[in-house]
Amino acid sequence: MPPRSRPALALLLAVAAARPAQRRRDPAAYAGEEIVFVGCFPELPPERGEHDLPGWQQAVVQPRTGVAGCAARCSHSPYFALQAGICQCASSFGSTPNAAHPRDPAECGGACRGDEALQPTRPCGVAEPLARRRNAVYTRSRCSLGARFVVDKELDRERTGLRQWMAHIVLDEWEEGARLTLDWGDVPNSVYSLWNANFADKNGERGPRLDLVLPKQAREIGIKMRGQPYAVPRLHCLAKPRPPPPGPKPPPLPSPPSPPSPPPAPPSCDGAVFSIVQRFKSRAGYAAEVYVPQWHLHHTITLDFGVPTEVYAIWSAELAGVTPTTATFRLGAYGTKFRLHAQGQPPDGCCIPCGDRRCSRPPPPPPRIRSPETSSRGTGVWG
Repeated sequence: MPPRSRPALALLLAVAAARPAQRRRDPAAYAGEEIVFVGCFPELPPERGEHDLPGWQQAVVQPRTGVAGCAARCSHSPYFALQAGICQCASSFGSTPNAAHPRDPAECGGACRGDEALQPTRPCGVAEPLARRRNAVYTRSRCSLGARFVVDKELDRERTGLRQWMAHIVLDEWEEGARLTLDWGDVPNSVYSLWNANFADKNGERGPRLDLVLPKQAREIGIKMRGQPYAVPRLHCLAKPRPPPPGPKPPPLPSPPSPPSPPPAPPSCDGAVFSIVQRFKSRAGYAAEVYVPQWHLHHTITLDFGVPTEVYAIWSAELAGVTPTTATFRLGAYGTKFRLHAQGQPPDGCCIPCGDRRCSRPPPPPPRIRSPETSSRGTGVWG
């Protein structure tokens, strides 16, 4: 580090250390822009007939003002400076090495007229004598998270001689996904190392304007930069947008009228399904279930077994009528199926007549008739 830069850097660090370590405030305090004192910088030597900050000719003809008035006048630029109340808007400063090194803030004089009551004191800059002219340089910060930029130290120069330095950004509140913009205007600063933050555009420029995105919880952002180490950037942060609160619930809709009751199912077996669930080994017989999806109390279901069958046990229904090959059941109060035990050969297919649908069965065999000629011999003949 050049010897002449050590006192200046130590002075700047002392100013930064004098600031309160914590500035916890109500979020409403961050609603507007906060004016940040960058430092007190010397003007160019008077014999050069020039000024460090551009636009002196336009500034000198304007009415003199205080810090707040100059900030409003220069809202379009990242920096502004006061020299005895002369307001200069600037996108850069420090055009020479001497003009880029801060001096003791006391060299920038006291407060401007009308700013005497402000705390901390905001220097107004000095215009006379010419050899001791000083620019009080300011920038602005607008951040609901309470961000502030702190210069740490100057590092070894790059191989090309470019100055390198380290700084960190402290935030009173940390919010994942929030965006933070650092704007150095036309000051040729660029970041070459960053931690505790992500570049919003990984392939974008690294300065002099930089957009960052906050990752998960941390305490501060660290950066290493090349360029002018005393140029505190203009800060702007944008909190991660939160979803709007849910609106009021609409009033409940009136209950729709109850639909009319469905017409009763026809006294038939529509939808009924017969299935054998067990075949008995001890005697010729079986257990069966009849599934009735449209169950109605006292409706009847008829089963046509097609073979002689005797039903001797029933559950969830009652027997309403029988023939040698059919049985009619009256449904009970509840259920979707009823069970029966029957004696006889299990049918190959049990027909369930429905309304005017009849079961197609082969005609029964003729009755067995005993012939008179053979009756004495005890031999039966099928007629």
